Amino acid sequence: MDNLKELNQDAWLEMMHVPPKMWTRSAYSPHTHCDLQVNNMCEAFNRSILEHRDKPIITLLEGIKFYLTNRIVKQKDLMLRWRNSQLCPMIQQKLNTVKDHSHSWRPNWNGDIGDGLFEVQRDNDKYAVNLVQRTCACRRWDLTGIPCVHVVACMWYNNHIPENYVDISYKRFTFLNTYSHIILPNNGPKLWPDVEAPPLNPPYVRRAPGRPKKQRNKRNDEPRNPTRMRRISSTVRCRRCGEPGHNKRTCRGKTAVNITIPVGGNQVNKLFISCE
Repeated sequence: MDNLKELNQDAWLEMMHVPPKMWTRSAYSPHTHCDLQVNNMCEAFNRSILEHRDKPIITLLEGIKFYLTNRIVKQKDLMLRWRNSQLCPMIQQKLNTVKDHSHSWRPNWNGDIGDGLFEVQRDNDKYAVNLVQRTCACRRWDLTGIPCVHVVACMWYNNHIPENYVDISYKRFTFLNTYSHIILPNNGPKLWPDVEAPPLNPPYVRRAPGRPKKQRNKRNDEPRNPTRMRRISSTVRCRRCGEPGHNKRTCRGKTAVNITIPVGGNQVNKLFISCE
């Protein structure tokens, strides 16, 4: 924050009005136990149904139903084929990387009854670990639910299996329980029952000017498409009137206030004042 204050005073003042638990990992709540602190589930789902959003309501629902059904079956089949570990594949891969990096740390047991208090040291770095409360001074285990290198070093000392200390949300059976619900099949319009009601006609929709948008407006801090060349100037200036904010095609001309008229051979600005 001191470096940010020296770089930009206004940005530092704006960040100070936001609670630290909203923007810094050191103040995050450990109750989530998730290795992904930024959740963009809504944006990912919006991208998945991109081709169905502008369809009629029945076609839209059928497209979303087809997408969800295939995703549930695909995820369930993927996890049923995975039998190498009780953890999910990506979590097991991360834990294996932690195991490889934990051999350089030296655990020191503090002599407690529960064999849970350790001081893990490497060179001048030292961290306190509590295996009973499942906490580490680096807070990586607290936030993500996956043991860090300091915790794994203590587990090797106690001859414990690191997979048993991973949070339950990363277990294989938890994943299968999440995708245990299915969407029941339904018949097509030819087999729908007849209803004695006036037919529903589509609403009157006025087509908006311009090409329909498929992508949402991104924020300034979001990454852009690296394959697309960006415009050099962020502000468009009209070639006809010289005003910023629009181009020559959408220019409506100058207003009455800015119109120049010839007076005595010279071009001067004439101001129209309306009085009641």
